[in-house]
Amino acid sequence: MTFGAFTDDNHYQLTTPQTVGAWWNYCFNDHTHVTVGPDGSGKSIIREPNIQQWNRPFRWFYLRDRATGEVWCPAWAPMGSQLDSYTCTHGPVSTTISSSKAALNSDIRCYVPSEAQAETWTWTLSDTSGNDRQFDVFVILGLDDKNFMGWNCFWDDEQNVFAKYAFPHHAHYDDYERLKTRPTHAAVAPTIDPTSWAGRLDDVTGGACAGIVPDAVAAGILPSQVVSNGNPVAALHWRVDVPANSSWRVDWLATLVDSTADAAALRQQVAADATAVDAELAKVTTKANEDEEQIVCDSPDADLNRIINRWMKKQITWQTRLWRNGISYPVRNILQDAVGYSLYAPTAALEPMRTVTAMQKQNGYVKVWTTRPGENADHPLVHKVHDDGGIWLAICCAAGLHAARDMTLLDEVIPYVDSGSATWYEHLLGALRFYDTELGDHGLVLMRDGDWTDPINGPGRFGKGESGWASMALAYACEQVAVLADLKNDSTAATECRERAERHRQACDDHLWGGDHYAYGFDDDGL
Repeated sequence: MTFGAFTDDNHYQLTTPQTVGAWWNYCFNDHTHVTVGPDGSGKSIIREPNIQQWNRPFRWFYLRDRATGEVWCPAWAPMGSQLDSYTCTHGPVSTTISSSKAALNSDIRCYVPSEAQAETWTWTLSDTSGNDRQFDVFVILGLDDKNFMGWNCFWDDEQNVFAKYAFPHHAHYDDYERLKTRPTHAAVAPTIDPTSWAGRLDDVTGGACAGIVPDAVAAGILPSQVVSNGNPVAALHWRVDVPANSSWRVDWLATLVDSTADAAALRQQVAADATAVDAELAKVTTKANEDEEQIVCDSPDADLNRIINRWMKKQITWQTRLWRNGISYPVRNILQDAVGYSLYAPTAALEPMRTVTAMQKQNGYVKVWTTRPGENADHPLVHKVHDDGGIWLAICCAAGLHAARDMTLLDEVIPYVDSGSATWYEHLLGALRFYDTELGDHGLVLMRDGDWTDPINGPGRFGKGESGWASMALAYACEQVAVLADLKNDSTAATECRERAERHRQACDDHLWGGDHYAYGFDDDGL
């Protein structure tokens, strides 16, 4: 079954909301990550000061024709409305869901601004009947319901912002001190004040299931009352006049912030009116197009070209700049992502490489699994010891420095995580020398709690097992750093690196080669 196709401008256009599997788009900047599906659903995540999903991933849109009483969902869900036409267009920085019914066109668009920790939505209605029309327009956004410390939803008349206030859950007073710096207001800041609003799902639906016309939508009014229990939502309603062959538009900014005043300030910054919203979108689009113009694939397969030139780059950019939205993560992933990023954004790719380099200890050790500052570990491998961190540091930083074509960067001073500092070049040499104390009885790199293949975390748990993969990768890393030594005219280090590489290759050949394949390594018993 075909769900859609690429467009001439390299967007992907779905022609049905009833897809199999996830057909989400990612919209993001360094502080925000939003997913948008064919029906508008998806996650809303902020990253500062901590990574936090502040919504429940449903976004519902309803239209009610005031003359006929007919109600439908222009994004199809949750009523499964029969629409005259439907498309969902995923682009490099935005998603637009377009549909038509009863001679009314609807366009719902989402994107993330270039810098603001927020997401911006636009809903435009256009009449094609040639008659003046009146509609009730509803948007219902799911909000996080993990509010054990209590919450309340309200409309702030002074800031013209809807918000749900909730203090982060904690069990101990010490946690309160840590959590009090985190944002407390899930906020929606529209460019047009709503006619009515609601903060509780039951006040919208009347207890009916999602596929039924909600009671408040059928009545054309929300209660506009402060609430502090039930299922929290941000429900906004506008009573709209759409002149014949004309249009109506509302924009809103959504985010998690410290106060409604902060939300109003963000709206003023990037979404004060339609002109500001469109200008910010143009700015974000220009940057995405610049990335697309770097390292261009021109093969006979047009779809392959589109994937590589735009969509693969978008995925790599997201993974690298947002560190895969990980709270606990292996730094090897970040380094590998950054190498891909360096092919089309070499200067920006150096930033995560610097960050990981600064995680190295003076003895050359790089802890692979770590946790984002300010977060609590959420993965068991954080507590394990992996020995391949310095190998990946050397391989990936060498590749990134070559891509940057600026060897003066080798002399840039970067701190160690424990104390002191050294040049980037010395960090990489130290990463290789660390393994002098991490070799087993066969001269191979100790496996510890696992190498690149994390599930192989048993054979070396007692400190004697050895990894063939890590030994081969270390030989390659030594060769790459030797090239950097050549560029610095450091013949002593270049010779040292190449001799190290040869020793590790020879150890692999002597102890792992079985005539037609290499063994993966040895366990703690030497087997």
